[in-house]
Amino acid sequence: MRASISGFLFISLSLYSHIVGDPSDRDAEGTSSESKSQLPTTLLEELQGNSAYNAIHQMFQFLNTLGSKLQDMNERLISLEDVVFPNRTENVTDSGNTKPELDISALLKTLLEEPKAKLYSEENYTGISEDYAFLTTEFEGGCLDLKDLRRKVKSVDTFGTCIRLFYGQLCIGWSLAVYPGSVNSDSVLNKKLSQVESIGPCLSDEFEHATFTDADSSIGAQVEKSSSDVPDMIEICSLEKFYKATRPLEIPKLLTHLVGPHNRIELLVALIHPTLLNITHPQTEGQMESRDFYKSLEKHPGDVLGHGIPALLGGPTNESFNIFPQKPQGREDWLNITSGIRSMIMSEQTSIKVRGTDTTGPEILAQVALNFMYHNESSSRPYVFYYWVHLRSKRLFYGRILN
Repeated sequence: MRASISGFLFISLSLYSHIVGDPSDRDAEGTSSESKSQLPTTLLEELQGNSAYNAIHQMFQFLNTLGSKLQDMNERLISLEDVVFPNRTENVTDSGNTKPELDISALLKTLLEEPKAKLYSEENYTGISEDYAFLTTEFEGGCLDLKDLRRKVKSVDTFGTCIRLFYGQLCIGWSLAVYPGSVNSDSVLNKKLSQVESIGPCLSDEFEHATFTDADSSIGAQVEKSSSDVPDMIEICSLEKFYKATRPLEIPKLLTHLVGPHNRIELLVALIHPTLLNITHPQTEGQMESRDFYKSLEKHPGDVLGHGIPALLGGPTNESFNIFPQKPQGREDWLNITSGIRSMIMSEQTSIKVRGTDTTGPEILAQVALNFMYHNESSSRPYVFYYWVHLRSKRLFYGRILN
């Protein structure tokens, strides 16, 4: 845009200067001093009395004024670029030209930290609408159950941010990411996401390996994910697996678990309350690693034994459906997250007692769901698992742990 306006301005002023001289050399009457000196006085007087000459003279005066206005317009457009493309810096090349350069960290902050959207009941951003803003949701963490447009959403405008649409309430079920470049915002429904009941933010590592297009586009910077980034369509808390799962009655703190081929862990959904956080378990980690089941699982060099629901949340350490081969960094990341969940639960228990609402039965303060993903049917080592955490205090958050 800047180049086209500047080019037109340069051509206009150059043409005008070539015909009538440099405008800075013109006198108050608008005639070039050099031109006056070259014309005989009588001829100049005759020309000034000629209507054609006067018309041409007025046209030159208009061009001079137009050139000034174009210059002002060009400066305004340049200033507007910083508003339209706030995540761009100027890189000066050896030739002196400026080249737009994206500020990736600022762009990621815009995409992920405070997402907002307007959801529509019809495709192509039409029909009735409902607004979403990260900082005003019912749940701390950004999840919002839709009201007016529950099961009616067909398109969404994300205003340059990234959001996730969910099949069910509480941000569960199949989820679709919508962001600049996802080319699905004008028609969001598909075979898996046949309805939308809730909306939430994208994952914190949604664009870890993504590339970004030139910011000088009229539609702003666009995002292109790599194959190692979070897929647009995922199930964080899987309803499909939940419906297939069984409940182990002998372990009431685990609501459901599902095992797949080779007895690999597929899904865990745990109900957690404080009375279960200090239970000791009969078998140590070393004893579980020596069992034939764990030995039969596929492993990578350096893998350690991982627990889906770790002992610090009351998870069983002696059940095969709660263990899997895990890389050390993944186990450390998950233990850090579950330590935070435990602290939140203990804080919730204290607040309940202070409010005087404690009951005689166990108080369910958190639900944790894990969905394990495998490369194929024959694999027994997950390459990633998604976690979903819902606390009674209206906190709801989710993410993934790579393996």
